[in-house]
Amino acid sequence: MLCSSSLTRSSMEYHSKFSRFALKCTLEHRYKYLWETDPNDVFRSFLKEAYDDDQEKKSPKLNLFDERMVRIEKEQEKIESLTEETDLGFVRVNAKPVKQALTTCATRWIYVFSNHLHDYVISTLQDLATFMTHADRDLATEVTSSDMNSCMIVMRRVREIYNRMRSTGPSLEPLANTASLLVNV
Repeated sequence: MLCSSSLTRSSMEYHSKFSRFALKCTLEHRYKYLWETDPNDVFRSFLKEAYDDDQEKKSPKLNLFDERMVRIEKEQEKIESLTEETDLGFVRVNAKPVKQALTTCATRWIYVFSNHLHDYVISTLQDLATFMTHADRDLATEVTSSDMNSCMIVMRRVREIYNRMRSTGPSLEPLANTASLLVNV
């Protein structure tokens, strides 16, 4: 009878621990989207609302990007804080590989958002550098009084520089803010 009582108590303890573990697994089910959903699909949908349309050149709404990346980083921190091993009676469950896989998934999600901003900054700066290179080349053209074509090229380039300065000036602050956001990711 004593053996039966001890066995029942052990069985109930095991059942209780297993139930708590199963409940925890159910609660952690919220991370399912990290591996079941393609971050690129979510990102394409996100892009529809993530840009300001009121400017000549669209600029990203950094608050939306920041909000999304911070949310995923917080999820990643929660994943990292999960226990790696749990004893269920005589069974030890090693959750370290699952934790690492979830952390990797979260990192991939953050990368999709931050890489887009990185590409935006790089392409904008490359476009500006290309423009400046062409402007330098055209402005270095020697203009003589008899060469009307060279004069027109230089004057056209001066007008383009003036227009570009008006549009580039206001876009430098958002570009700097985007770079700052990337530094913090």
